[in-house]
Amino acid sequence: MSQSATLYRVNKVDFDTIVAHPGSLDSLEINAAYETFDGSHEGLCFVLSKFGEQQLIDTIFYPKTFIGKEVDYNNMDDEALDALSRRIYYLHREQVSTIADFLKTISVEDFGKHFNADELNKEDIYPWVWNEGQEADTTYNEKHIVEDFKKLRSIFEMSRLNGDYILSYVG
Repeated sequence: MSQSATLYRVNKVDFDTIVAHPGSLDSLEINAAYETFDGSHEGLCFVLSKFGEQQLIDTIFYPKTFIGKEVDYNNMDDEALDALSRRIYYLHREQVSTIADFLKTISVEDFGKHFNADELNKEDIYPWVWNEGQEADTTYNEKHIVEDFKKLRSIFEMSRLNGDYILSYVG
């Protein structure tokens, strides 16, 4: 099983509910929509980095903002570890809009031209099995990453249009 990243669209009302009661509900069940990127999120970030905006790209799957408790990293105990595991990382609506605008500047064709399987593997980009294959049932190739780029652009654009937040889970 490969590592995946899932981005969840959440409207303001549901987001406010999550903030008010983060431990008492399964926040990932009240989303408007979601997209899962099976094994490709690191590759997406690597290819996107060729278009600049590295700091912005880093927040797509790894936002800095979260719902949950602050942790004293100097005093890690079971409670602190539990608090870390319960954090819900998210992108604020303004961040969603900024990322959506950035992604719109990149055409699907240009994105695909910047994919290079050998480079991804050489740079040790997960899942380390990128390939140039074009068969319909082949993953981790240009076709796969381009399709995931389309999904990424779509979820950010839909979130921007609806004023949604995006929750991120990587695991």
